[in-house]
Amino acid sequence: MGKGSGVTHPFDTLADRYDAEFTHRPLGRLLRERVRGRLAAAFTSGHHVLELGCGTGEDAIWLAERAVRVTAVDASAAMLRVAEGKVRRSGTADRITLCQVDLATGTLPSAGDPTELFDGAFSNFGVLNCVSELSPLASAVATRLRVGARLLVVVMGPYCPWEVIGFGVRGRFRDAFRRTVRRPSARFGDTASMPVWYYAPSAVRAAMAPWFRHVDTAGVGVLLPPTDFSGVVERWPRVFRSVAALDRSASATAAGAWFNDHHLSVFERC
Repeated sequence: MGKGSGVTHPFDTLADRYDAEFTHRPLGRLLRERVRGRLAAAFTSGHHVLELGCGTGEDAIWLAERAVRVTAVDASAAMLRVAEGKVRRSGTADRITLCQVDLATGTLPSAGDPTELFDGAFSNFGVLNCVSELSPLASAVATRLRVGARLLVVVMGPYCPWEVIGFGVRGRFRDAFRRTVRRPSARFGDTASMPVWYYAPSAVRAAMAPWFRHVDTAGVGVLLPPTDFSGVVERWPRVFRSVAALDRSASATAAGAWFNDHHLSVFERC
Protein backbone atom coordinates (compact mmCIF):
# COMPACT_ATOMS: atom_id res chain seq x y z
CA MET A 1 0.00 0.00 0.00
CA GLY A 2 1.09 3.54 -0.65
CA LYS A 3 2.11 5.82 2.21
CA GLY A 4 0.95 9.34 3.02
CA SER A 5 3.29 12.32 3.13
CA GLY A 6 2.23 13.38 6.62
CA VAL A 7 0.80 16.75 5.49
CA THR A 8 -1.64 18.14 8.06
CA HIS A 9 -5.27 18.30 6.92
CA PRO A 10 -8.44 19.38 8.79
CA PHE A 11 -9.86 15.85 8.48
CA ASP A 12 -6.89 14.53 10.48
CA THR A 13 -8.74 15.67 13.60
CA LEU A 14 -11.66 13.33 12.77
CA ALA A 15 -9.75 10.19 11.85
CA ASP A 16 -9.66 8.44 15.22
CA ARG A 17 -13.34 8.97 15.95
CA TYR A 18 -14.95 8.99 12.49
CA ASP A 19 -16.03 5.35 12.51
CA ALA A 20 -17.46 5.60 16.02
CA GLU A 21 -19.35 8.82 15.24
CA PHE A 22 -20.64 7.87 11.79
CA THR A 23 -19.67 4.53 10.21
CA HIS A 24 -20.83 2.27 13.03
CA ARG A 25 -23.88 4.26 14.09
CA PRO A 26 -27.33 3.20 12.83
CA LEU A 27 -27.74 6.24 10.57
CA GLY A 28 -24.34 5.70 9.00
CA ARG A 29 -25.19 2.07 8.27
CA LEU A 30 -28.55 3.01 6.72
CA LEU A 31 -26.97 5.60 4.44
CA ARG A 32 -24.15 3.28 3.38
CA GLU A 33 -26.66 0.54 2.54
CA ARG A 34 -28.30 2.93 0.09
CA VAL A 35 -25.03 3.77 -1.66
CA ARG A 36 -23.61 0.27 -1.65
CA GLY A 37 -26.51 -1.09 -3.66
CA ARG A 38 -25.41 1.24 -6.46
CA LEU A 39 -21.72 0.39 -6.02
CA ALA A 40 -22.49 -3.33 -6.28
CA ALA A 41 -24.42 -2.76 -9.51
CA ALA A 42 -21.60 -0.72 -11.07
CA PHE A 43 -18.48 -2.61 -9.97
CA THR A 44 -18.07 -6.37 -10.04
CA SER A 45 -15.40 -9.01 -9.44
CA GLY A 46 -12.20 -8.31 -11.36
CA HIS A 47 -12.80 -4.57 -11.79
CA HIS A 48 -10.14 -2.09 -10.70
CA VAL A 49 -11.77 1.13 -9.46
CA LEU A 50 -10.57 4.48 -8.17
CA GLU A 51 -12.02 5.80 -4.92
CA LEU A 52 -11.90 9.57 -4.55
CA GLY A 53 -11.69 10.30 -0.83
CA CYS A 54 -11.59 6.96 0.97
CA GLY A 55 -11.61 8.24 4.57
CA THR A 56 -11.07 5.29 6.90
CA GLY A 57 -11.34 2.77 4.06
CA GLU A 58 -14.78 1.38 4.81
CA ASP A 59 -16.05 1.28 1.21
CA ALA A 60 -12.72 0.17 -0.23
CA ILE A 61 -12.69 -2.83 2.10
CA TRP A 62 -16.33 -3.65 1.30
CA LEU A 63 -15.55 -3.72 -2.42
CA ALA A 64 -12.28 -5.63 -1.95
CA GLU A 65 -14.14 -8.32 -0.05
CA ARG A 66 -16.17 -8.73 -3.24
CA ALA A 67 -13.02 -9.24 -5.36
CA VAL A 68 -12.89 -5.65 -6.67
CA ARG A 69 -9.44 -4.03 -6.71
CA VAL A 70 -9.42 -0.49 -5.32
CA THR A 71 -6.94 2.35 -5.57
CA ALA A 72 -8.14 4.64 -2.79
CA VAL A 73 -6.94 8.22 -2.35
CA ASP A 74 -7.48 10.72 0.43
CA ALA A 75 -6.00 14.08 1.45
CA SER A 76 -5.77 13.18 5.16
CA ALA A 77 -2.70 11.25 6.30
CA ALA A 78 -4.44 10.39 9.58
CA MET A 79 -7.46 8.95 7.76
CA LEU A 80 -5.12 6.87 5.61
CA ARG A 81 -3.32 5.52 8.69
CA VAL A 82 -6.64 4.37 10.13
CA ALA A 83 -7.58 2.88 6.76
CA GLU A 84 -4.27 1.05 6.47
CA GLY A 85 -4.78 -0.64 9.83
CA LYS A 86 -8.32 -1.70 8.90
CA VAL A 87 -7.21 -3.00 5.51
CA ARG A 88 -4.46 -5.06 7.12
CA ARG A 89 -6.84 -6.56 9.68
CA SER A 90 -9.46 -7.32 7.02
CA GLY A 91 -7.05 -9.37 4.92
CA THR A 92 -7.68 -7.27 1.79
CA ALA A 93 -4.26 -5.61 1.46
CA ASP A 94 -3.57 -7.43 -1.81
CA ARG A 95 -6.57 -5.71 -3.42
CA ILE A 96 -6.29 -2.18 -2.01
CA THR A 97 -3.71 0.54 -2.70
CA LEU A 98 -3.83 3.67 -0.55
CA CYS A 99 -2.41 7.00 -1.74
CA GLN A 100 -2.37 10.48 -0.21
CA VAL A 101 -3.81 12.83 -2.84
CA ASP A 102 -5.47 16.22 -2.33
CA LEU A 103 -8.37 16.28 -4.79
CA ALA A 104 -8.68 20.05 -4.36
CA THR A 105 -5.64 20.42 -6.64
CA GLY A 106 -7.67 19.03 -9.55
CA THR A 107 -5.05 16.38 -10.29
CA LEU A 108 -4.46 12.74 -9.40
CA PRO A 109 -0.71 12.44 -8.74
CA SER A 110 0.55 9.08 -7.48
CA ALA A 111 -2.88 7.45 -7.83
CA GLY A 112 -1.52 4.08 -8.85
CA ASP A 113 0.14 3.42 -12.21
CA PRO A 114 -0.44 6.62 -14.26
CA THR A 115 -0.62 4.57 -17.46
CA GLU A 116 -3.40 2.28 -16.20
CA LEU A 117 -7.02 2.98 -17.01
CA PHE A 118 -9.53 2.20 -14.27
CA ASP A 119 -12.79 0.30 -14.78
CA GLY A 120 -14.70 2.88 -12.76
CA ALA A 121 -14.50 5.48 -10.00
CA PHE A 122 -16.60 6.72 -7.10
CA SER A 123 -16.68 9.33 -4.37
CA ASN A 124 -18.88 8.88 -1.31
CA PHE A 125 -20.45 11.15 1.31
CA GLY A 126 -19.50 14.67 0.34
CA VAL A 127 -15.81 14.38 -0.49
CA LEU A 128 -16.37 16.50 -3.60
CA ASN A 129 -17.90 19.23 -1.42
CA CYS A 130 -14.33 20.00 -0.35
CA VAL A 131 -13.39 20.86 -3.95
CA SER A 132 -14.03 24.43 -5.11
CA GLU A 133 -14.00 23.68 -8.85
CA LEU A 134 -15.28 20.30 -10.00
CA SER A 135 -14.46 20.58 -13.72
CA PRO A 136 -10.64 20.26 -13.42
CA LEU A 137 -11.06 17.19 -11.23
CA ALA A 138 -13.62 15.70 -13.62
CA SER A 139 -11.13 16.15 -16.47
CA ALA A 140 -8.34 14.51 -14.47
CA VAL A 141 -10.55 11.56 -13.51
CA ALA A 142 -11.74 11.14 -17.09
CA THR A 143 -8.17 10.65 -18.30
CA ARG A 144 -7.86 7.67 -15.95
CA LEU A 145 -11.09 5.86 -16.91
CA ARG A 146 -11.90 3.52 -19.76
CA VAL A 147 -14.57 4.58 -22.22
CA GLY A 148 -17.91 3.40 -20.83
CA ALA A 149 -16.62 3.25 -17.24
CA ARG A 150 -19.06 4.36 -14.52
CA LEU A 151 -18.41 7.26 -12.16
CA LEU A 152 -20.60 7.48 -9.04
CA VAL A 153 -20.49 10.62 -6.88
CA VAL A 154 -22.36 11.24 -3.63
CA VAL A 155 -22.51 14.98 -2.99
CA MET A 156 -24.15 17.19 -0.36
CA GLY A 157 -26.73 19.43 -2.01
CA PRO A 158 -27.80 22.94 -1.00
CA TYR A 159 -31.39 22.06 -0.01
CA CYS A 160 -31.79 19.83 3.04
CA PRO A 161 -35.30 20.06 4.60
CA TRP A 162 -34.20 18.09 7.67
CA GLU A 163 -31.63 20.76 8.56
CA VAL A 164 -33.99 23.68 7.92
CA ILE A 165 -36.73 22.17 10.10
CA GLY A 166 -34.53 20.46 12.69
CA PHE A 167 -32.30 23.42 13.42
CA GLY A 168 -35.10 25.94 12.84
CA VAL A 169 -37.30 24.59 15.64
CA ARG A 170 -34.31 24.90 17.97
CA GLY A 171 -33.81 28.52 16.98
CA ARG A 172 -30.47 27.75 15.32
CA PHE A 173 -31.29 29.64 12.13
CA ARG A 174 -27.68 30.08 11.04
CA ASP A 175 -27.27 26.29 11.01
CA ALA A 176 -30.69 25.82 9.41
CA PHE A 177 -29.61 27.71 6.30
CA ARG A 178 -25.86 27.07 6.43
CA ARG A 179 -25.84 25.36 3.03
CA THR A 180 -27.10 28.46 1.26
CA VAL A 181 -24.74 31.09 2.67
CA ARG A 182 -22.18 32.62 0.34
CA ARG A 183 -19.05 31.11 1.89
CA PRO A 184 -19.96 28.14 4.08
CA SER A 185 -17.36 26.28 6.07
CA ALA A 186 -17.22 23.10 8.12
CA ARG A 187 -15.72 22.94 11.59
CA PHE A 188 -13.92 19.93 13.05
CA GLY A 189 -13.54 20.16 16.79
CA ASP A 190 -12.47 23.43 18.39
CA THR A 191 -9.73 24.52 16.00
CA ALA A 192 -9.88 22.94 12.55
CA SER A 193 -12.16 24.18 9.78
CA MET A 194 -12.27 24.29 6.00
CA PRO A 195 -14.44 25.81 3.27
CA VAL A 196 -17.12 23.65 1.66
CA TRP A 197 -19.29 24.04 -1.43
CA TYR A 198 -22.80 22.59 -1.71
CA TYR A 199 -23.55 21.47 -5.26
CA ALA A 200 -26.99 21.06 -6.80
CA PRO A 201 -27.41 18.09 -9.18
CA SER A 202 -27.41 20.45 -12.17
CA ALA A 203 -24.06 21.91 -11.10
CA VAL A 204 -22.52 18.45 -10.85
CA ARG A 205 -23.83 17.51 -14.29
CA ALA A 206 -22.44 20.71 -15.82
CA ALA A 207 -19.01 20.12 -14.27
CA MET A 208 -18.81 16.55 -15.57
CA ALA A 209 -19.59 17.48 -19.19
CA PRO A 210 -18.14 16.97 -21.78
CA TRP A 211 -16.15 14.03 -20.40
CA PHE A 212 -19.11 12.13 -18.93
CA ARG A 213 -22.66 11.28 -19.94
CA HIS A 214 -25.20 11.68 -17.15
CA VAL A 215 -27.08 8.42 -16.42
CA ASP A 216 -29.26 9.33 -13.43
CA THR A 217 -29.44 11.15 -10.11
CA ALA A 218 -31.21 10.08 -6.92
CA GLY A 219 -31.42 11.41 -3.41
CA VAL A 220 -29.66 9.80 -0.46
CA GLY A 221 -31.25 10.80 2.81
CA VAL A 222 -34.43 12.35 1.45
CA LEU A 223 -36.44 11.16 4.44
CA LEU A 224 -33.49 10.03 6.55
CA PRO A 225 -31.87 12.82 8.57
CA PRO A 226 -28.30 14.12 8.16
CA THR A 227 -25.59 13.01 10.58
CA ASP A 228 -26.20 15.88 13.00
CA PHE A 229 -29.47 14.14 13.85
CA SER A 230 -28.09 10.62 14.39
CA GLY A 231 -29.57 10.58 17.89
CA VAL A 232 -33.09 10.71 16.46
CA VAL A 233 -32.48 7.49 14.53
CA GLU A 234 -31.02 5.78 17.60
CA ARG A 235 -34.00 6.83 19.71
CA TRP A 236 -36.49 5.23 17.31
CA PRO A 237 -34.56 2.52 15.40
CA ARG A 238 -37.61 0.55 14.23
CA VAL A 239 -39.31 3.65 12.94
CA PHE A 240 -36.29 4.67 10.92
CA ARG A 241 -35.85 1.19 9.49
CA SER A 242 -39.28 1.70 8.00
CA VAL A 243 -38.39 5.24 6.97
CA ALA A 244 -35.30 3.88 5.20
CA ALA A 245 -37.52 1.69 3.03
CA LEU A 246 -39.67 4.70 2.13
CA ASP A 247 -36.53 6.72 1.51
CA ARG A 248 -35.68 4.44 -1.42
CA SER A 249 -38.94 5.35 -3.14
CA ALA A 250 -38.65 9.05 -2.31
CA SER A 251 -35.10 9.19 -3.65
CA ALA A 252 -36.26 8.20 -7.14
CA THR A 253 -38.57 11.21 -7.48
CA ALA A 254 -37.59 14.49 -9.11
CA ALA A 255 -37.98 16.29 -5.78
CA GLY A 256 -35.91 13.63 -4.02
CA ALA A 257 -32.96 14.34 -6.29
CA TRP A 258 -32.94 17.98 -5.16
CA PHE A 259 -34.15 18.01 -1.53
CA ASN A 260 -31.94 15.70 0.50
CA ASP A 261 -28.88 15.37 2.68
CA HIS A 262 -26.87 13.94 -0.25
CA HIS A 263 -27.60 13.15 -3.86
CA LEU A 264 -25.99 10.33 -5.85
CA SER A 265 -25.25 10.88 -9.52
CA VAL A 266 -24.14 8.20 -11.95
CA PHE A 267 -22.11 9.10 -15.02
CA GLU A 268 -20.57 7.15 -17.91
CA ARG A 269 -17.20 8.01 -19.44
CA CYS A 270 -17.70 9.25 -23.02
